[in-house]
Amino acid sequence: MATKSKTSRTPVRYRENGLAAYVADRSPDLYITFLSILVGIVLADLLQLARNDLTLWPLDAQAVMGWGQIFGMVSSALGTWAVYAHLAIARRQIPRFIESLAAFVGPLLLLFSNSFVGSADPTAWFLMAGVFLTVSVIASTVSVLTTAGAVEGHAFRRMLQPGGFLLILVLSAPCAFVAAAAIHGERVGSWGAAALAWATVPAAILLPVLYFRDWQRAIREGPRESSPRPKPIHAVGSITEGWVRDKVADVFITLISITIGLALQEMVDQARDRMTLWPLDSASLMTWGQIIGVVSSGLSAWLIYGHLAISRRGLPSYAETLSGAVAPLFLAIASGLTGRAEVWPWLYAAAAYLALQIIVTRFFIQLASDAVEKALLVRVNHPTGYTLVMLIGAPVYALIGLGDQFEVLPEGFVLCAVLASGPAGMLCAWLFLRDWRQALGVNAAAS
Repeated sequence: MATKSKTSRTPVRYRENGLAAYVADRSPDLYITFLSILVGIVLADLLQLARNDLTLWPLDAQAVMGWGQIFGMVSSALGTWAVYAHLAIARRQIPRFIESLAAFVGPLLLLFSNSFVGSADPTAWFLMAGVFLTVSVIASTVSVLTTAGAVEGHAFRRMLQPGGFLLILVLSAPCAFVAAAAIHGERVGSWGAAALAWATVPAAILLPVLYFRDWQRAIREGPRESSPRPKPIHAVGSITEGWVRDKVADVFITLISITIGLALQEMVDQARDRMTLWPLDSASLMTWGQIIGVVSSGLSAWLIYGHLAISRRGLPSYAETLSGAVAPLFLAIASGLTGRAEVWPWLYAAAAYLALQIIVTRFFIQLASDAVEKALLVRVNHPTGYTLVMLIGAPVYALIGLGDQFEVLPEGFVLCAVLASGPAGMLCAWLFLRDWRQALGVNAAAS
């Protein structure tokens, strides 16, 4: 008796009109958007908690532990986003409930864990860390297996081999429970608890580094062999390296948009809660100048990172994910320096931000996957273009900050420097787009 093919369960009208393929091609965008929003909510809640409820200065044992917990949570959130978002673009299939649950449970646990950051007794935070890691072992295994099952014979299953990213989760989960038990039993002092909190940071960074190593290998290897078994009913189309490369820019743009929005929301919250913006005197003008500078820097960062992302088709690394998230998060943290009586901390932050932008934009050149992409990025990042604003602005703001700290500069001069930050950010964005459009025209004509 002839057996029915599994593909016969798909309605004929869907196979003929391509609706199943249409849905499969767009399901990664659906998951990435929602996952990015969840991670953005986690980071926004953490920033609000740090601003309102935590004492992070002076650096005693409690403050050091709070900083360790904050950096651990941020690293975990970015690592969670990186793992599940890049698994999503490798699944060209009709989504199922188990995949949705596996991707969403991690950010939700992180959101609940924020409630225990900075508490006097960190036992609950380490317990939540253990629960998060345990659930992540299950969720990531399910996600990898469903991705591997979507394309028969594909190399994704190799990502679960010993020595990969899953090993970090398997080893870290029991360590978190042991740390919670030791703190609860008062076998570890306050400084020991702070050291344990900081130990979560390198583990949270190493995990996505190992994950991207195995993920890139799986994408490049592709199917190991043709399989005689029919393709699963939920799998539609083929996964190729070119198809994944076309999706990578969408993933990065979603992240940068969420994090820039987070930075701007933090700026608005800070202004609403504690800043005096009227009537217009020298102090309120200084505050307005700082706010406009932060907002223009956020818009400039989105324009630069977003357009650089769509200019390349290379397989991403975790360093690229960090490069897109660090600058907006730096802006969000720097918002806390806006509207203060002392202006020099904000000026130092502006100088550090511009220096960071120089490093990140240069780093994008190294990510170019072929000669055409590299030629475009080199042309855009020439030293007389938008990077000139950063190269001049970084040392200038550092020197002005130094002069303001030691009160050797007149207040009017410092006010003019702060008010110039907004136009400088817009000039930087305009110069970038001008050179980027010209570079694309030159490459198009050459090809």
